[in-house]
Amino acid sequence: MDRVVSEILLRCQEGTADKEYRIQTVEAADGTFAVLAANCRRGQAWVDQGAKAQGVGRDVADKKAASLAKSKVGKGYQVVWAGGTGVALVQASKADPAEPLVRPQLLCPIQPEEADPYLDSWDWTMEEKHDGHRQTARKVAQAISAYNKKGTPVSLDGDVAQAVGTFSGDALMDGEQVRSRYFVFDLMELNGRDLRPMPYLQRRAFLEALVASGSQNLVEVVPTMNDPALKRAELERLRKAGAEGVVFKRIHSSYQPGRPASGGDQVKLKFYETLSVVVLAVNDKRSVQMGVYPAPADHPRAAGMPPKFQGPAEVVIPVGNVTIPANHDIPKVGTIAEIRYLYAYPNGSIYQPTHLGERTDVDAPECHAAQLKFRVIPDGDEEEEDLAS
Repeated sequence: MDRVVSEILLRCQEGTADKEYRIQTVEAADGTFAVLAANCRRGQAWVDQGAKAQGVGRDVADKKAASLAKSKVGKGYQVVWAGGTGVALVQASKADPAEPLVRPQLLCPIQPEEADPYLDSWDWTMEEKHDGHRQTARKVAQAISAYNKKGTPVSLDGDVAQAVGTFSGDALMDGEQVRSRYFVFDLMELNGRDLRPMPYLQRRAFLEALVASGSQNLVEVVPTMNDPALKRAELERLRKAGAEGVVFKRIHSSYQPGRPASGGDQVKLKFYETLSVVVLAVNDKRSVQMGVYPAPADHPRAAGMPPKFQGPAEVVIPVGNVTIPANHDIPKVGTIAEIRYLYAYPNGSIYQPTHLGERTDVDAPECHAAQLKFRVIPDGDEEEEDLAS
């Protein structure tokens, strides 16, 4: 199974031109490498330009990819993104700010008391929200690549990548990798065609046909339903089973990359709270100290934050400690950790935190207090001091 090991994206915007050029270094099943090129008008399907090198060693492939990129820069292109080993060989001036290669649709959360309109309407589907790593996966011929929610290339499980390779067409799909399984729930591109403007149910039909075309059992289309009675029964079943939550999607909605300021045509309802924190210190007995930044001043929740979280934007505020399970490595200071918890006290302490793992798709400034769900403590109640960790 071919595997994309590095990728370079270049863009040229001169006059009316707005075009892109992609260079991929791909490892073949026999351990040799190839350099593949493709171009397109920005926002349209890639057009394969063939192999620029094939059956060569990694060093030769890296140098060829760098040489090709430099050649394009000399013709007016600029490097907008480069990821993977070997790309340090790329030297380009006037580079645009880094842009993601793939921008997934991100969802705003709703609270349990807001769920009734979504549950009662036939215009909204409901599906389980899996507790894994958000990943989009691209198949081009036998080359498989994957990206996290920031659009940065990541590794797709080897067996899952092999399963995706059995699909009959080229595609860009959206899903969640949970250990060695890939739960897919949307399809952005199919055989060079952009499906994002299509209604959700139509995209889903294409997705189901694509997955059915493969000879595998590691990729599964997440079941969905829009019957109000079935949604309520499934919601209760998932809650009792300890699932992470559910997602509601408007059946006629298009695929919109990025996250809206609020609401949107796809929303998520979590059964428990999670947040990303900065690791401030490593304590004794497999424990680390957690911290968050104040809520951004322009965030809708900023004005309602406790005074503690309205300080200088660059100051990290401690919010308690969390034990690191034995099956996880202890994260280093400065890394980002994902935490499950019940609620936060007004003093910022997190109640019953559980470490879920490190995050590489979240930047430190995103670890701010607007993530927190606070519990209101009556005046004079000492429970806060007794239970805060």
